[in-house]
Amino acid sequence: MKDGIMDIVMTELQDRNIYLCEKYAPYFVCSYACHEFNLHNQRKKIYWSGKSLPNMRMHCLFVAPPGFMKSHYLENMGGGEYGIFRDVGTKIGYKQSMTEPAFVGSVQSNNGSVRRIEGVAEQYKTGMCLIDEFSGITSAMKSQMNSQLDSQLLAVLDHGRVRKDLASGMISYDTNMTVWGGVQPARFDMTSGLGRRFSFLVFLPTPADNAKLRVAQHHARNVKPSHIHMKALWDEIKAFKNEIGKIRSVEFDDSVLEFYEKQNLYSYETSYFDRMLIGFEISTNGVRQELNISASDKELLALLDQQRVWRRQVNVGIDYLAISSVIKRHPENKVHFNVLIEECAMFGWNHEQVAQLVKKMVDSGVIKRRGQVLELRI
Repeated sequence: MKDGIMDIVMTELQDRNIYLCEKYAPYFVCSYACHEFNLHNQRKKIYWSGKSLPNMRMHCLFVAPPGFMKSHYLENMGGGEYGIFRDVGTKIGYKQSMTEPAFVGSVQSNNGSVRRIEGVAEQYKTGMCLIDEFSGITSAMKSQMNSQLDSQLLAVLDHGRVRKDLASGMISYDTNMTVWGGVQPARFDMTSGLGRRFSFLVFLPTPADNAKLRVAQHHARNVKPSHIHMKALWDEIKAFKNEIGKIRSVEFDDSVLEFYEKQNLYSYETSYFDRMLIGFEISTNGVRQELNISASDKELLALLDQQRVWRRQVNVGIDYLAISSVIKRHPENKVHFNVLIEECAMFGWNHEQVAQLVKKMVDSGVIKRRGQVLELRI
């Protein structure tokens, strides 16, 4: 049995003074383990569900305001030169932004000639793509854009079979690319399909978080990388990756169903939580030929519960939660509108954006407004 990689990754992140790494990083580690397991399962076909071969990728979407750790995490986990999963034998791409055509691919016609342009989902069909600002996903998951969802975007993130007919030609390929992305707080439609393809990581910073981040950044000054040290870490992860090919069976015990029932998960969420369970098992406890998956480890249960909370928050509306969190910091859940605008600057919102959000929340009964004073009603 090969040891897992969770501990060595967490130790490395702590050495880098990564703020809240114990809260957010385990999801990336589980996702990487799932990525490699999925490639193995697609080749060897060891785990089935209802006589279908499931795609076991675990995509991660980090929701946070501009300047608050999205890029920092993506760079440290794999996007930067010394990213933890940068040189471990898994092809990794790092993009600053991404639209749907660049993600899926396109066909261009010019003076009778047709040219097919590969999207990153095809370029990294056995690898991973880290997208700093996934504007295509943000737009597609906004409620008002629901009617414009592209089914091929769903296909890439779900089963990976891309079949797209365009006026100038056809795009057809299979992909097993795993996506780690970052987006700014917005209102997402979890019923759209795209919302069900991601594990969400949500960070709505408070003034206390901002102060602690300043301290973490200060202590990170002149913390230099060692190529020898990183090569040793990468070699450990490579060895772990190679061992995954020895897995021969996967079984889930009854504690998994009991946990799902206790948490009252939606039926469509259980398959995604299954992936977290597999990723956590092999990344924490190591690789064995016969995997027996349970939901009993306290650290695992905390991760699962946090993911459930984040998904509910996204469903309610991250923008509403951000406004509510600011108002709750004030006595009697009341705040002056100008103070709200000032404190919402931390989320990257201007006067007009805050005013629009407040109006929606007043109209829906979440906020009561008397002149310039806003009161949170729930």
